[in-house]
Amino acid sequence: MGPADLAWRVLERDVSHLLTAHQQGHWAPSDGELEFAAGLARMPWTEESMRTALREVNDLVYSGRLARALDNNAIVVLRHVTADDRALHSLRRLIDLLATEAEQPSL
Repeated sequence: MGPADLAWRVLERDVSHLLTAHQQGHWAPSDGELEFAAGLARMPWTEESMRTALREVNDLVYSGRLARALDNNAIVVLRHVTADDRALHSLRRLIDLLATEAEQPSL
């Protein structure tokens, strides 16, 4: 098992945990995390674009669970696969869900 395999396993575990926690109402992302997810949903996913997005996120958003789950592992995985690879399926589902929430007006 190489570094990409390990990074994918950790990323998959963390993202799946966030997705389940959110669907069960145990994790509510901050407005900043929702905006971050919306930005990720709109950009092409490459190693460099993910690195830049994570580098540019503010400290408050980075202190949340989403950015920390992606940091390093998403970059390593994207170094070895394309954005449409099934290895990123759970991450894509989470980002799409959060991006959709970001677009909904607050009540």
